[in-house]
Amino acid sequence: MISSSNLLHLPFLLAIFLFFNCLTITNAQQFTSLKKDTWKGFERINFLIENHPAYYVKPVKSLEGNPWIWRASFPDWHTDMDSILLVKGFYVVYINVDNQYGSPYALGLWDKLYQYLTDSLSFAHKPALEAVSRGALYAYGWAKRNPSLVSCIYAETPVCDIKSWPGGKLKSPGDSACWKQLKDVFSFTEEQAVAYNDNPIDNLEGLASFKVPLLHIVGIDDKLAPNEENTNVLAKRYLALGGPVSIYPVTAGPQELSGHHFPIEQPGKWADFIISNSYPVKNPLPYKNYVIKRNGLQNVYDAIVNKKSATIAFLGGSITYNPGWRNKVCTYLKEEFPSTDFHFISALCSVC
Repeated sequence: MISSSNLLHLPFLLAIFLFFNCLTITNAQQFTSLKKDTWKGFERINFLIENHPAYYVKPVKSLEGNPWIWRASFPDWHTDMDSILLVKGFYVVYINVDNQYGSPYALGLWDKLYQYLTDSLSFAHKPALEAVSRGALYAYGWAKRNPSLVSCIYAETPVCDIKSWPGGKLKSPGDSACWKQLKDVFSFTEEQAVAYNDNPIDNLEGLASFKVPLLHIVGIDDKLAPNEENTNVLAKRYLALGGPVSIYPVTAGPQELSGHHFPIEQPGKWADFIISNSYPVKNPLPYKNYVIKRNGLQNVYDAIVNKKSATIAFLGGSITYNPGWRNKVCTYLKEEFPSTDFHFISALCSVC
């Protein structure tokens, strides 16, 4: 809502902008206290983000553009593929936000780590994501919020629906202690947790529109994260949206922990999947070529008051579909500026 009185707030808005700009710089400076050791024979740089341990592992010689793979949970499980990628010139990254189940708090820490690595260290803008088991809750949670920033997703025995695990509301036996922990993390009641609709299987439109390749390695008879209520559901929905997805069922070797653990016999093949989708590194298209900033609030005020013609767009599913404050905003603007010709757009976005 724009009126002449709003212009009095421009210095305040500028102060807010400068505050967050300084905050961004401060966040980058938080990661300057580094500790070095080794991981799988490669140099590792350790640091903290809000008291959460994080690290990146350096290849002996990085590929041009600094491609990287981002592990979600269980960073020391099935590391053969990561070792191959390090040899090939990829970085390996991890932040410990275990027992957060992909919560908004955890994904906020992922955002801070991503910003630090890409802004301060010039890592590639599109990492590959590696999700093992419950790590899929983090990887898919972050990827769906940032579909333009993901090169591909590799997942082993992924948990794709909390009703399956840890909820145990379907065929999986679940885990009652983890289910309680998840509800505490999200501040969910039992009913809210069961009704949660932002699982990895949900809201895949953005990833599909960017054609982000998915590869799931699954046990043929995984009883903890059964394929029929996890990977198969996600793959069916993703394919229906036009997204590329592959499933590789493992049948050889010992199938342990109710089929949830099994050997990875072809790590080189899966490393090739990561490399082929992440390298050569492609720089993102500059938004400034497509989005023109026209003096912000001052320009809006000029369009409404002086030019007497303005287009107002509402972006978002619930914002555009439901009546309520959107209608009130439209009514207010027409009443406040009766001589202005307004064009209102409800730009429905099904992934918002």
